[in-house]
Amino acid sequence: MRSAFTFPDVAEEQGSIELTLPAIQEEVVTRLRPHLEPSLSPVREETRRRVDALIEQSRPEFRFVEKYEPGIMERIPAHATDEDIDAVMNRARFEIERKARAEVNAILGAAPEQTGHELERRTAAIFGTISELNKADLAGYVARRRAVLDLLEHRLKKQSTATTSRRRSSMSCSP
Repeated sequence: MRSAFTFPDVAEEQGSIELTLPAIQEEVVTRLRPHLEPSLSPVREETRRRVDALIEQSRPEFRFVEKYEPGIMERIPAHATDEDIDAVMNRARFEIERKARAEVNAILGAAPEQTGHELERRTAAIFGTISELNKADLAGYVARRRAVLDLLEHRLKKQSTATTSRRRSSMSCSP
């Protein structure tokens, strides 16, 4: 009796009809997706709600990520914690930054005779990406600054309450 199968990760020769594990997995997912959609849809909606809440409450710097990584929501596991979401979004942001650096280097290394619409389009696109990254950095800074101000306000309220309590107790103790 056979208890396991071995499939190569990639087809060994071009034009081969040999099955690979990724090809089998892709076909299984394609065929099962319509049957699982009624169950997956509410989970995806809940994940979307949680990601939106995380972005709104504490991580505004991730607001742009989905624009550059459209499949990001598929990479967030169902019932992910905030830390899990944060890790996936940070990884995606890192990839966006890495691709931007690579594109800048490619544009800077382009042959001097390469001009025209394609170079202009690439330059405009990378300017847009860099601008989005800068806005994300600023949003993160503002969120962290807000946290600092909230902590200072909380501390001042506690000190004010403690001072008021001491004044009241010293007034009630005096003859």
